[in-house]
Amino acid sequence: MYSRVSTKGKPFTSISMEDVFIDFASRLPTWDMPYGDLYLESEAASMNRYKTKILSTDHKYTSVYDGNGTGNTWTDIKDRYNPGSWGFNAYKVNADSGNYTVALKTDTSNPDYCDFRARAVVYNEVTGKRTYYPFTVASPGQESEISINVNDGEQLLFIVATTPDIFTDIETYNYQYKIYRN
Repeated sequence: MYSRVSTKGKPFTSISMEDVFIDFASRLPTWDMPYGDLYLESEAASMNRYKTKILSTDHKYTSVYDGNGTGNTWTDIKDRYNPGSWGFNAYKVNADSGNYTVALKTDTSNPDYCDFRARAVVYNEVTGKRTYYPFTVASPGQESEISINVNDGEQLLFIVATTPDIFTDIETYNYQYKIYRN
């Protein structure tokens, strides 16, 4: 049964839209929602149709990494992938068994009203089990990180969302990230 992962025991009325958005964004890549299995089937059928014609990769992920992730290296996002207001990026690591560090550093050039939310997800595609890891984003220019254990056969996903409270134009926001096996 679907339940929100960010309520922390609070009633829905005390939950911010920002929390609801990162909850949604972290569930979307694995279709963890009512009727998600139907969406997953439809996605697989579409990918099979288009692989031979147009697509060579799954574009729902901003980047896909092997078990090494980015290495212990801060990684810039390409300009064309900078998320806009209330947008998100999803990163996937086809992880090896072990402990991983996921880290984020938002850029100091972002406007003051820009707000980031992030979450890590460990996903076992065979069993369908998903484990969500809350991620507290530090002040701009400061590093924030979490450590996560991943087992054989699991994927590590990292979701970064922007939730600014002011819209002035078509804006994008910048950050750096790293995902690596310890």
